[in-house]
Amino acid sequence: MHLLKHPVFLRLYLAHIVHIIGNEFTFIAVVGLLHDLSGSGLSFAAGTVFRQVPYVLTSIFSGPLLENWNKKRVMLVVNLLRGILVGLFFFIT
Repeated sequence: MHLLKHPVFLRLYLAHIVHIIGNEFTFIAVVGLLHDLSGSGLSFAAGTVFRQVPYVLTSIFSGPLLENWNKKRVMLVVNLLRGILVGLFFFIT
């Protein structure tokens, strides 16, 4: 059976694509904002490095911690918080 013909997998796959696109747009916005505020090309490098810091710092603890939590609720809360943080970009400049 072709995986994209399975409706649950198709929804998950499309949601993941939307997530990746949103993640990349957020990265571009953050790097652009850093460049506009600092005027330095070094801000691109700093933005790229600091983008990975939360993943590295939290990956050790998040797996075992989230095993017992409702994954759907965690995903919803994290994405809502992320959306609020991105919305705050409009008030920075």
